[in-house]
Amino acid sequence: MRRRVKWVACASGLCVLGAAGVVSGCGAQTAPHPTAPTMAASVQASARGVVRITSPTGSNLTTLDPSQWGPQILVDQGTIMEGLFVYNQQNQIVPKLCAGYTLSKDGLTWTFQIRRDARWSNGQPVTAYDFYYAYMRQLSPANPNGQLWLSVLNVVKNAYAYHAGTVPLSQLGLKVLGPYTLQITTSVPHYILGDLAEAGSMPINEQVAKAHPTDWFMPRYFVSDAPFTVKSFTPNGTLVLVRNPKYVGHPGEVNEGNAQEIDVVPGTSVPVEDFMANKVDVVEVGMPSDLQYVKTHPALVAQLHKAPDYAVTYLQYDNSAVPSPLTNPLVRQAIAEAIQRAPIVQDVLGGMAGTTTTFSVPGWPTAKYEHGLPENVAQARALLAKAGYPGGKGFPTLYLYAEVPSSNPQLVPVAEAVGKSCNRTSGSTRRLCS
Repeated sequence: MRRRVKWVACASGLCVLGAAGVVSGCGAQTAPHPTAPTMAASVQASARGVVRITSPTGSNLTTLDPSQWGPQILVDQGTIMEGLFVYNQQNQIVPKLCAGYTLSKDGLTWTFQIRRDARWSNGQPVTAYDFYYAYMRQLSPANPNGQLWLSVLNVVKNAYAYHAGTVPLSQLGLKVLGPYTLQITTSVPHYILGDLAEAGSMPINEQVAKAHPTDWFMPRYFVSDAPFTVKSFTPNGTLVLVRNPKYVGHPGEVNEGNAQEIDVVPGTSVPVEDFMANKVDVVEVGMPSDLQYVKTHPALVAQLHKAPDYAVTYLQYDNSAVPSPLTNPLVRQAIAEAIQRAPIVQDVLGGMAGTTTTFSVPGWPTAKYEHGLPENVAQARALLAKAGYPGGKGFPTLYLYAEVPSSNPQLVPVAEAVGKSCNRTSGSTRRLCS
């Protein structure tokens, strides 16, 4: 079992290079940014309404299944699949397929009404049964791959117990009360509207998926209830999305951008170079060295867009049977107060992040409810001594593990910097973290 602890290193920001006027097809996620004239090929692609983007570095699309953790969730959430709610450009939770809902007085039971004008790209209506099918497909005890944490199912009453086969269906907190009425009961009071915007909370056309259980997401079978549908898809290759002619957006919300086609190509390790070579129209600038290069070229600066991505880098510890000083909250608090976040952000990440001491970041709805521990080395040393390790004496070396650079090139240098901060806690040359 792993337990998360609030030893937060930094909160990330997102930098994107994008051609002038190019936006994605789902207006709920991006908006047009006026910029200076771009490179010719990018302008031509934009004029045709075609936007070329890349999968995240180090990971290509192998499936479009929203119940699996992978890069496909970037297009599942609101581009080729639409759920009851989404986040808009201001990071507000707004309705999509939801026509209205009620919440029981005890805060446990949510009853949702689904819009009756919503259609799949094959013309069939989107119903509560499609949501129920998608959820039960993940919850089935026969499905070992269900990622319940990736959706509202993470908080549904008895979801994990049912998935494990230890409770009957009658005790599961999911019900269809009619073709357009879905009821969800949670284990404890929980604000689930944000969870309903996650990839695993999207509906799946029951009829199509049952007819083609292993490849329902391939172009010849796939049906969409979102702004785009799938024209072609090669696993580990290119995904081509085109407008869904049957799509009906929620009245009063931004539902679509100006793109007519989105081509998602395999991830690249040289995003800026590919952008300059007109191979793609939008790339994420993920490395500080790339950002510094962009900042020295005015033509690229004019096309650079910045936005928070609300990701938080944190430490978690292995709560195994092996004795560890980390089971003592005083030790965890000491390390939390010893971490120097600002130098990590500036010197290691090149300013491509911010600092936080909680699991929230500025602008996040829950930020005002969370309170972290301040940076205080003197207090950290006092806490460590109170825990029984004065000056770090008798404290075993802790080992920090991070994702490999091919998956996330920033985390290893961040982990090294966090380790150096942890070592300040001893007040001596004694190494606490490696």
